[in-house]
Parts: sequence; C-alpha cells; structure tokens
Amino acid sequence: MKRRTDTMRVMIISHDRATIRALKIALGKKTEDISEIASAYSREQILSLTKREEFDLLICDADMPGEKGVEALRELRQKKYRGGIILISSQCSPKMTREALRLEAGDFLLKPVEAAELWEAARGVIKRYKEKQEEELKRDYGDCWMENHMAIKELFWKDVCLGRVRNDPETISRKAQGCNIRLDEDARCRMVLITIKNVEEVQKRWGEELCQAAIQNLAKGIVKGNVQTSQVIVIYTRVVVLLDEREGERFREVGPRLVERCQEMLGAQILCYVSENIFCEEMEKTYSGLLRFSKDDVLCQESIQYVKKEQICGESGEKQWKERVILPSDWGEMIFAGQTDRLLEKLRRFLVEQAKKKRLDEMSFRILQQDLLQLFFACMEYRELKAHQLFEDPEIYKYYQTACYSIDGMCSWIRRCMELMNRLSFPEGSGRGEEMAGRIKGLIKENLKSGISRREIAEKLNLNPDYVNRLFKSETGMTVKEYAIKKRMKQAEHLLKHSDLAVSAVAAEVGYDNFSHFIRMFRKETGYTPKQYRKKFREINVEKT
Repeated sequence: MKRRTDTMRVMIISHDRATIRALKIALGKKTEDISEIASAYSREQILSLTKREEFDLLICDADMPGEKGVEALRELRQKKYRGGIILISSQCSPKMTREALRLEAGDFLLKPVEAAELWEAARGVIKRYKEKQEEELKRDYGDCWMENHMAIKELFWKDVCLGRVRNDPETISRKAQGCNIRLDEDARCRMVLITIKNVEEVQKRWGEELCQAAIQNLAKGIVKGNVQTSQVIVIYTRVVVLLDEREGERFREVGPRLVERCQEMLGAQILCYVSENIFCEEMEKTYSGLLRFSKDDVLCQESIQYVKKEQICGESGEKQWKERVILPSDWGEMIFAGQTDRLLEKLRRFLVEQAKKKRLDEMSFRILQQDLLQLFFACMEYRELKAHQLFEDPEIYKYYQTACYSIDGMCSWIRRCMELMNRLSFPEGSGRGEEMAGRIKGLIKENLKSGISRREIAEKLNLNPDYVNRLFKSETGMTVKEYAIKKRMKQAEHLLKHSDLAVSAVAAEVGYDNFSHFIRMFRKETGYTPKQYRKKFREINVEKT
C-alpha cells in the first residue's frame, strides 16, 4: 500500500547540476507541502533511489542524453509507480507530447522554467495526489466496512440457525436491526441444506474450506442471484441457503442448475434438502431437523429432496428409534477369508435393501460400523495383528469418520480396512509372497482344462482377490489371467506338436469352449493359427529326418 503522509517527497531528475539547483530553489520557497527534495543525475541513480525510497512527485528533464530520464520513468511505470510526474524540455515536439501522455505526466513545461510556473504545476499535482489519497482511503475502508458488515450479517443468520438467539420473533427482529438487516418477522422462508455426497474425493482434490467457499459462491450467484447476499452461510461442513417465498418457488427451476454447476466446476455431487415454508423462530428447529434427515439419508439417491415437517421431526416431534440392524453371519467368514469384493457386493445389496425399508439411519449405521469393527479386530487377533494398526493409517481414519454419511462411504471404509489387513498379514516382497505365488501357479495348472477364476483362487487361499492379483504380479510380472492364458497356450502348443487331436479337441483340452476365441488367443500368443503352427512344426521335423 502506498505511504500516506500530509507532505510529499519530490525527486528532481536532470544531467545538469545547474538545472537541478535552479529547480530546487524554485520549489524551496514553498515548503509547507513538501518534506524533502532529492536529486538524481542518471538512470541508474533514479532506479536505485526509487527502489529504496518512495517519492510522490518526479520532476524530470526530458533532454537528458539518450533519453535516460524518460527511459527510467518508463521502467518505473512498468513497475506500478503511481506517483505524479512533471516533464520539462526545451522543445514541444509531437514525440515529446506523446511521451508525456504515455507516462501519464501531470504537466509538461518548456524551458526556461519560471519558478511560479513550476510551483503552480507542482501544486496541481500535489492537489490531485491528495484527492487520490482520500479516494483510496474511502475505497479501502469502504471495502473493509462492506466485508466486515457482510461477515456480521452471516454470523447473525448462523446464530439464529444454531439457536444462539432466543427463538421468538421479537428478539430475532431486534437482533437483526442491530446488524442492519431488514427482517419481516411475519414473512416465511425456506431453508436449503447442502451436503456433498462424494465428500472424501472432493476434499482430497480441493480441500475442505476452498470447496465450501466455492459452493457458497455458486449458491449466491445461481440461487440468490446476488453474490453480496448474507443469506448463504457455511455452518461447520455444510452450506445453508435461506430463501424468501418467491426464491423458494424459483428453486425448483434453479436448484438443478446449481447441482450441475457444482459437478462441472468442482466435481462435487451435492445433495440439497429443502424445507417447507417456515417463520424465523422455526429456523433452529428446521436446521437441526434437516441436518438429522441428511445424516439418515444413507442412500443419497436424489440430488434435491423436499422435506416435510413430519419427515424432519416425526409425528410426536421426536426422532423415532429404529430396530437394530443385525449383521448376516457369513460376513465374518468373508472377513476372515479376506474376500473383499464378495463382502462388499453382499454388504451393498443388504444395506440398500435395509435403507429402502426405512430401517437405516445415522445411529443404526454407527452401530453397524462398530459391529464391523468388532469383526475386524477378531480377524486381526487371529492373524496376530494389533488393533491399533487399523487406525494408524491416516487415510483409513479419515474414511472411518465419514463412513456413516452414505452407503458408498461405508463401502469405501470397509474396502480400505480389508486391504490393510491383507497387506499386514501377507506383506509383499517377503518369502510368503513367493510361496503364495507358487501355490497360485499350482492351482492354475491343476485346473487348466476346467479353468479357475481369481476369486476361486482367493477363496481357496483365504485371501482377497485383489490382493491375490497384486501379490502374483509382483512375483511374476503377470496377472493371474495373463499367466493362465500363457500356460494354456503352452499346453496347446505341446498337443499340436505331439498328438493327432483335432484343433477343436485341443481347444477343449485347454479349457476353451469357444473355438474361434481359442484360435484368436493362440494366434495372438504365437503369431500362427493352430493349423499353421502344426503344419510348420511337422515340416521342420520332416527336414530334420
């Protein structure tokens, strides 16, 4: 920010010492507005002095050799010098006039410069400078006032939603007046609570605060049509929008647009929970009800939901307790066997079914999470692992905290827990990895004709299918599928060389029911069709004999 004082600092620039002295004398007779007059004789000296000190007015002799003075002024303007400039010269050419305009010079004087003329020009620049200072002060403090006033208004609405203001219309109205907010205590409004479905992904990409601020600004522009409004606020991790009755009706039109823009610009899948019309004294109850409803909405199927009062509070005005969800008995077996994909498939189907029956809410989800933790800890104890290892991983702990927000969140947390337990049980690169890769090869060889899937291998070895693939690839450089194909093709080559089986019979022997698919795979592996390969091998044998 520019230095603000009551007096100005002036620099006189010229290659001629006599000119500088004459100008100093002329200005020195009027010193009430000038605190210092410095002098510079070269481009280097000008730039050096302005780098160390701030000058409010530069009086430059444009006749310096090689235009050194004007060149220095150009550089200063490029570096955002906003002070005043007066040019003096012995000639008034079009070129010099254009240069004065480019430099935004406050005045242009011809030599010889009279003292009164110089002082008059300097006084005009000083006056304009002071006016500019006052404008900057008004603008800076005005902006500061606007920002603080907006923050005060937002804090008011936040306090009302959180119950920090007593819930009666008179008190709320009186508090609003103190914050310079116009509030009709008899008018109704709607409340929109915005949450993020894919919160882990978005926060990882943008960070929590930046993402909330971006959604807040989008809601101000799209829903309210006013980026200066205070009625779009952030409460902890969620954005809340307060709409008057007209805006509430319009939300059916603009709400989907907000959902689309958040997805396009931020990659955020937002969920909007819209209340019925309420009065100002009902805001606290409505906010807590929408918050509870959003937490219980574990399916997260609809981007915009219009929530009725009875859905928020229930008929009795209190939350209804739901029957505890009991985990199926085979889930524990799948956890012990490391069957992540199979567990998640069954879990997702089970949870969706429970949610559709209205048996899932935040509390039952948290109880279910604790039951799953108990199974994880039992499995870790069996594998001689320590329970704390599950929470030492910061990513798993983060997913643990958000798992109860949705079925997707719960599945993400379970997958990471299962993968960590399998990594700790069978670390890659150990002798155990080499042993397991050998056992996998053996199973593939034993089932070459009938075929064996990665999942079946995992079940036989009590491992996670994904982990089986990673472990096998780290040991062999191939996935389980790639290795199985290579072994089948090697067996097919052997049969084509050393038997008279028809090609279709060879395909069946190595586990291919689809004859054309076998031919494509064989050609991809060897570069020949099965018939070409057999013919070539026999021709080679004939030549040898």
